[in-house]
Amino acid sequence: MDYLRLETFYIGVLFLSSAVNVGVAVWLRTRSANEQAVRLFTVLLLLHPIVGLLVVAELLAPSQSLAHVFYGVHNTTLVAINVVWFVFTLAYANRTRILSRPVVGLIVGYFVGTATLEVTNTTHRAVWRSYRVVTDPFPYVEGEPTLLFLVLTTIMTLFHLAGIGVLGYHLLFGPSRSSRRTATLLVGFTMPLVILVLWGLGMVPGPLNGAFIVGSTVSLSFVAWAVFRHQLFDVVPLARERVFEELDEIVLVVDPDYHLLDYNQSAKRAFPELVGATGSPLVEVLPHLLDDGESFTDSFTTYENGRLDEYTVDTSQLTVDASIRGYGVIIRNVTERQQHIRDLEQQTMQLERFASTLSHDLRNPLNVAQGWIDVTIESGDLQHLERSQSALGRMDQIISDLLTLAREGRAIDDHELARVRIVDVFEDAWETTTTTGARYELELDADVVLYADETRLRNVFENLVRNAVEHGSAKSRSGSDPPVGSGGGAVTITLGRLVDGFYVEDDGPGIPLDQHQRVFDYEYTTAKSGTGLGLAIVESIANAHGWTVTMSNGPDGGARISFTNVELVDAEVERPTTS
Repeated sequence: MDYLRLETFYIGVLFLSSAVNVGVAVWLRTRSANEQAVRLFTVLLLLHPIVGLLVVAELLAPSQSLAHVFYGVHNTTLVAINVVWFVFTLAYANRTRILSRPVVGLIVGYFVGTATLEVTNTTHRAVWRSYRVVTDPFPYVEGEPTLLFLVLTTIMTLFHLAGIGVLGYHLLFGPSRSSRRTATLLVGFTMPLVILVLWGLGMVPGPLNGAFIVGSTVSLSFVAWAVFRHQLFDVVPLARERVFEELDEIVLVVDPDYHLLDYNQSAKRAFPELVGATGSPLVEVLPHLLDDGESFTDSFTTYENGRLDEYTVDTSQLTVDASIRGYGVIIRNVTERQQHIRDLEQQTMQLERFASTLSHDLRNPLNVAQGWIDVTIESGDLQHLERSQSALGRMDQIISDLLTLAREGRAIDDHELARVRIVDVFEDAWETTTTTGARYELELDADVVLYADETRLRNVFENLVRNAVEHGSAKSRSGSDPPVGSGGGAVTITLGRLVDGFYVEDDGPGIPLDQHQRVFDYEYTTAKSGTGLGLAIVESIANAHGWTVTMSNGPDGGARISFTNVELVDAEVERPTTS
């Protein structure tokens, strides 16, 4: 009767293992967040005691036919365990996207088909050719498999191996912070394969499925240790489920003490310093994110390799059981959006200035023209129309300058930029501008090039040459006619090179220091016939290129307009491409 004592002991171990499975499932379900991976793992744990109880029912069945039924049912449940295991590993590794409807249909079809064949095997013998009773070390049922069984079992084994493969891939290429948790799961759930090998070698007694259930308690010990030691199913999987796979923005996961836990690929591309910094204090890796090292900032700016980037920061608490377990940090690059806002603000300001110019500056010459037309009508003297024509000409100039300002001030896209020789553009502008005897000098190499919208750059030079000719002559300096033999007081205009740009300078009287900041304002002019929009157009075009324009007096006292933050290169040097 020794086999009865051994069978009783075996049944007791099965009951104990099943109870441990149920206890761990309940404990894990109440402790962890209600996430997909946790739900699947709970189902996986609860399927194990079902198999254990069915093995006990098979051993205690009052008839062979009933034992055969229980045998088929617990084999079916074992198939369910391997299918759920595979789906769980996909959820844990955030790979559930591969579970398309056709794939789910195939998995469900496999399980339903296998379950139907197992449960009804006594009527068709398609899975088990026959059953026999093994008496050592105690009586239990064992089936003689058919070729179909081998095919179905191979598929079931592939589910288990595929799950291990998913965890192995996640261990090697997933977030480094989760490597210990993943390794724990991988080791724990490799144990069933070890049990199968030992049973096949005759080193584990009793039914195979019973040995599988007893061995699962070893897996559970690893899982329980992972839950306590490495916070399995906590912050990082929770953040990935909720944030990482849903957003394209830069995403970080930070623990309550502001240590970096994880980051997505967008974060890795934007901030290479994150690589290998998992577990490091955030203040050492990305100090821009923290205000005084104690709280997250709302925005920050970086400037590297000549590129300015603006970011906004949104944070949210990651909670488990109402306790804060970390923070999800979403960082958005808003450089283009901020530039667009600034462009809109500039356009709005231009519209306001246009309205002011139209309502004020155009009204004066319009009133003059209307007045002389009235005088002409009353007197019949057509000579008065010449004065009307002069007023209308001023209106035309104002309108032309306003249209230029509106057209040339918009931001320039990269595809509008061309490689041009700055001297060639300047000389083209010189030829199309009335210079009245003025001359120019070049203090830069004729082969120097820059990347600009050629039409707008020529407009810059036309306005600067026209402005210098009108305001930089000898008459402008003294207020009287130039002396005989002075060449008409013709001004000399110089185009020269700066370290990071170029300048246009005349040898006229210059601009008083207290007026340097005002010269680019709308309607600023020192000439009665000027519109006050010439230098405003110059500044607008410079801003559209991303350049900085300033007014100063040259070494000889003349007015100098400097353009900086300009990329000037020699003609034979190619511009580096940007990705």
